[in-house]
Amino acid sequence: MILTLLAPVLLVAFGAVIGLMFKANESYSIIEVVDKSGLFKNQLKSDEQLNYVFVSAADEKAKINNLKDNESLDGILILPELKNQNFDDLQQNTRLIINSKIGFDTKQKIVSDITDGLKKRRLNSWVSQKRN
Repeated sequence: MILTLLAPVLLVAFGAVIGLMFKANESYSIIEVVDKSGLFKNQLKSDEQLNYVFVSAADEKAKINNLKDNESLDGILILPELKNQNFDDLQQNTRLIINSKIGFDTKQKIVSDITDGLKKRRLNSWVSQKRN
């Protein structure tokens, strides 16, 4: 009889806990981008989840050293130089330094944005080579 009365209450409580977990995972993240390649300035677009702020490559070391002290900044994305049109090397040497915990969705969005930008650049490079 007790289980009959508690089952609906436990079911609602379980649903509320799951809802709170999803709500906690939603966040707004600010990522500073050091784009040494110059390829992503117009490719990485901010949205309601993620704000990309581009900073100069000269500030890279200072930004990394001061990351822990900057609570409003969630991370720094470092995109290396593109050498000899080697997009694989650029992708492998890209680093994301995180200041605070960011959600899985945010990480996936950053990876997706970088991958989409690289795909566009590879396609443009391939088309221009075929024209020559």
